[in-house]
Amino acid sequence: MSKSLQNIINIFLSKYEKFSKLNFGNRTDDHEIFVVQNLIKCYDWVLIDCLDKKGKCICCHFQDNGKYLNVEQTAKNIRLLNLKDGCYIIKRPYNKISFVPPPDIYILCVVDNNLVDYLGIECKSSTTNKPTFNDNIPSYFDESRILYLFTNVKLSYTCIFVGELIVSKEFVNLKKEMFNEFDKLLNVYKNKNINTEFSFNLSYRKKCELIGSFAGKYTIITKNSVEFLKKYV
Repeated sequence: MSKSLQNIINIFLSKYEKFSKLNFGNRTDDHEIFVVQNLIKCYDWVLIDCLDKKGKCICCHFQDNGKYLNVEQTAKNIRLLNLKDGCYIIKRPYNKISFVPPPDIYILCVVDNNLVDYLGIECKSSTTNKPTFNDNIPSYFDESRILYLFTNVKLSYTCIFVGELIVSKEFVNLKKEMFNEFDKLLNVYKNKNINTEFSFNLSYRKKCELIGSFAGKYTIITKNSVEFLKKYV
């Protein structure tokens, strides 16, 4: 693990208590705006425009709908900006692109005008005590460098968590096995589908829903996640 990533995590954790007590809004649709504002307010990190002059996103994860950040290509784009040493925030441009996998935000560490490391933050908000993951399940930090930030906007509770503490390896394997079987079954019925003038395509939505609740567990979830992240510091 690089010293630059250690530095990003160390800075984030050092001020997290103050950060978590800031206002994250009372609506789920503007939660990310508050997260970015609070990162700037608490850490003095700089928000940079993720779109170049041609309207193309400089962050290749957002641009190409890749699973994780294309570090080499993103670094090449970052060098064109001639940035000073420091940490920069780049936010997914919702109105410019279609859905891409998490995270919503990247913290980019730049040294000598080079992207040396990054941390992803996926914003989750709800009026209930559990985040919604739609078509995804939380990815493991060891694989993705994604940290999840969840706010119950009704109760104004905020916590952080990592995928390793929410999703078991057994469930990841079970999910993969189940959807593989569904894909095979879907192909069988697609082959039976008769095309007509107004044909419909057969499909299904790959959705996993969190059953458990964060109620009464916000503090311990954050504590365990902080302890997990400390191994990188």
